[in-house]
Amino acid sequence: MVAKVSAGALDHISVGRVGNLIRLIQDLKEAGLWIYGVDPQAEKLHTDINMTGPIALVLGGEGEGLRPGVLKECDDRIKIPMQGRIQSLNVSAAAAVTLFEAVRQRHKGIAAQAQSTES
Repeated sequence: MVAKVSAGALDHISVGRVGNLIRLIQDLKEAGLWIYGVDPQAEKLHTDINMTGPIALVLGGEGEGLRPGVLKECDDRIKIPMQGRIQSLNVSAAAAVTLFEAVRQRHKGIAAQAQSTES
């Protein structure tokens, strides 16, 4: 069912399944990634951090969010600013927003790099 609703996008991305998320986070840290938990209670906005380096974003289930043990393993927490009565997005929307910001920052960095080499 997931493959059907992905409209072919699943053929172009890597998907993995892990048994222990905390162990995966520890392994990613050892590999040099900075781990951000996306949490509506965080102080920092998703636009306040540098997403141009090796990072991993950890998003929780809808309604439940990230478990305390998982949050504790993250290097930092970020949130997406919300207004009105709605306090959080569903996980697919939150992933889209945070991934877009990462792409925006990386594209901006590439453009600045190209401009400096032209000068």
